[in-house]
Amino acid sequence: MTMIDHRTSLIVQAISWGIAFTGLLLLLFYMVFDESEPEPSKEKFKVVDSYKSCDVVRYTDPSQRYQYFLHCS
Repeated sequence: MTMIDHRTSLIVQAISWGIAFTGLLLLLFYMVFDESEPEPSKEKFKVVDSYKSCDVVRYTDPSQRYQYFLHCS
């Protein structure tokens, strides 16, 4: 192999490794800083307890936080 072929081969390898490393960094960055919306809960309302003659209902709001209220019939 001549000196020019060897240098060309090294340059091609360096560029290939650089592209692979950059792709890996972008993938890791996306995984860590992914700010997509969380998957919405399937059940928004659930009876979790009772108090006197009322049901204690848990409500899942859009931010995925639980809120509670009493439902009396």
